[in-house]
Amino acid sequence: MIHGVLNFNKSSGLTSHDVVNQIRHFLGLKQVGHLGTLDPLATGVLPILIGYATRLADLAHSQKEYLATCLLGIRTDSEDISGRVISEEPVPPIPPQKIQQIVQSFKQIQQQIPPMASAVKVQGQRLYKKFRLGQEVERMPRPIRIYESEVVTIVESRVSFRVVCSKGTYIRSLCKLLGEQLGIGACLEKLVRIAAGPFHIDQSVSFNQLQTLTREEIQNRFLLDPLVLIPHVPQIGLTDGELQQFRHGQKIKKDVDLTEWVSIVNLNHQLIGLAQIRTDGGSQTWIIPKKVFVCGTQDANES
Repeated sequence: MIHGVLNFNKSSGLTSHDVVNQIRHFLGLKQVGHLGTLDPLATGVLPILIGYATRLADLAHSQKEYLATCLLGIRTDSEDISGRVISEEPVPPIPPQKIQQIVQSFKQIQQQIPPMASAVKVQGQRLYKKFRLGQEVERMPRPIRIYESEVVTIVESRVSFRVVCSKGTYIRSLCKLLGEQLGIGACLEKLVRIAAGPFHIDQSVSFNQLQTLTREEIQNRFLLDPLVLIPHVPQIGLTDGELQQFRHGQKIKKDVDLTEWVSIVNLNHQLIGLAQIRTDGGSQTWIIPKKVFVCGTQDANES
């Protein structure tokens, strides 16, 4: 069993789940997942999690960077070019400064309502399933952050802009907003994820590239240490005796000036598991194993 992260470059037309199935079949592995869904229309960085890296997804939180192309004058029911056209109108001359001003104002947005054609769950069901049935349900606004937003090019009815944002941000909704504020409607035509946290498109690998390599070559050249997913989680090294206790799910008495989640590493800086720090009501602190990962060829377990 191998463990790590592939900085994968997704092609257009595939769902994120399609990519996971591709990797599972190609590498002959079952424990494969992804970090951050990309719509079929989108291309670019899709971190693929392998082995116990799949169990770090809930702690991984990273900024995303996108390059979007917005098509002015067209409204669709999905907010992107793949949807049913609701209205289409000619695009009058628009001062570039007005477009730049609207795009820069995206940084003030603090909430978004997820589009119906999305993978968000409402009452236990994915929204896109209801969307395909022609149904619409009430969605609550979700907090987001947009750190950077700038126009890259304006060519006739197409506006390309770059956005750096938090997870959960829908770029097609930004295109829709741009069209609404211009009074002519708009939809997302093209989307490239340039980066997701430490993963950049310049260092990504495509499926065509993977197909030319052996499993060993992939592991040596492209498989990244699972720790890259959680650089924000403090690390604690344990002695051999303490590691033995940890692997058996036993809490460990240790003086540490940390709270909440910590990653447990061995002397070779390999991730052994995740723990939480707890006090006994006084000054004594305990390391409580929460996720114990593979050690050599042993199976991982979770408390």
